[in-house]
Order: sequence, then structure tokens, then C-alpha cells
Amino acid sequence: HYPPGSSKGVITYYARSTDGGLSWSKENKIPTKGAWQFYADVAASDNHVYITYMDGRNFSKSKSDIWLLRSEDCGKTWSNETMIISDPNMQESPKIAATDQQVHIVWQDYRNMNTAGMDIYYMQGNQYGTDWEEPVRLTQDQWQYQPTIAASGERVHIVWTDEQLLATNGQDVF
Repeated sequence: HYPPGSSKGVITYYARSTDGGLSWSKENKIPTKGAWQFYADVAASDNHVYITYMDGRNFSKSKSDIWLLRSEDCGKTWSNETMIISDPNMQESPKIAATDQQVHIVWQDYRNMNTAGMDIYYMQGNQYGTDWEEPVRLTQDQWQYQPTIAASGERVHIVWTDEQLLATNGQDVF
């Protein structure tokens, strides 16, 4: 999509259903100030809805960053967007899960690419995604990418594609 009155960009849209997917709201542009959103993902827990995405608005400084939008009313209105991760290297493919008051985000990260390949990082947000802990590096060697995440209660599950056994077995899922 090319937003009116600005340079070309990629914009993320949102639609919601309140009847189990039988009908859908009109599509709405997510309320961001950026013009380059990729890899959007959504999670919900009770009335709280979370959208995470990669945004390239600061590409000259930080390649791409991971951002978050929150709704406390089932997606009717949205908070101001919050930058979750910013690093001079690229972060992409964020995935999100939510349980109770916790929000969990996982992504592939290039900050160690020159020495260890591409890694998988994880962050936990408490208080409905308003209080974030430090990122945790989950992988150490070779190339890991395309993570996804699920959560239930206190349990969080993450899987990704991994090339650490590429020479002997090909790509694996961990």
C-alpha cells in the first residue's frame, strides 16, 4: 500500500470479528507513524489485543525495529505505539503470544551475525505489555530464524528453523 501524501511504504491493516469469525469489521490501518511495517502478528487475552510488527522508519539508523500496539477494549481503540527493540542491526519476523497480564515476543535478530549467525531473541512484557524485561538470547550458534510462539498460563513455547546440523542433517526445527 502506498499511503496518500507520503513516500511509498508498506502499511499494516487490522480487522476484528466479535462473532467467532462469521462477520468482520471494515479493515483499518493500524495507527502508526511509520510507513514501512512488515511481519505483523497479533495476539489476544481477554479484552486485550496486541499487534507487533517490524518497522523500517529508522532504517538509516537501526535497519528495522520491533514495535507494539495495545488495545484494552477488544481492538476498538489503540494505545500509542511503543518501540520494543531498537538495535543498529536488523530485527525481523516478530511473533507474539499473550496470557493474562503477560505478553511474549520472539524474533530473529542479526546483532551477532558476524560472529555467530542469526539468533532468536525473546522478551516478556508484564502489566499488559507496559513493563518490559531485558531481551534474552535463546540461541548461540549458526543460523536460526522463522520463530513462532505460543503461551498458556505460565507456559511459553517457541519453535524455530535451525541450521546448526546443516552439514549432516539439513535444516531442523527446534
